[in-house]
Amino acid sequence: MSRSVLGSAAALALTLARPAHGEPLVRDVAVSSYGSCAVTEAGEVHCWRAEQVFVGGSGYETLSSPTLRQGLSDAREVAVGQGFGCALDGAGKARC
Repeated sequence: MSRSVLGSAAALALTLARPAHGEPLVRDVAVSSYGSCAVTEAGEVHCWRAEQVFVGGSGYETLSSPTLRQGLSDAREVAVGQGFGCALDGAGKARC
């Protein structure tokens, strides 16, 4: 894993974990050499990577800063890896 991806993950987790100024709290974070995602307490999924990252049905995108993933509003957990990014929703369904 590159230092920049890990550093970005730590920075986002610290930023989102602060309850100041209405910023969301983090429920779950997944970090890999292929991308990083965080799930907020509100169930939103934010993903990022300096290079291309898999974003589900729309394929790959470059997400250099945390980007809200549309269509995931009830996420509880998230996982990322080579060629996939999945979130577990409140009903226990995996959304990839």
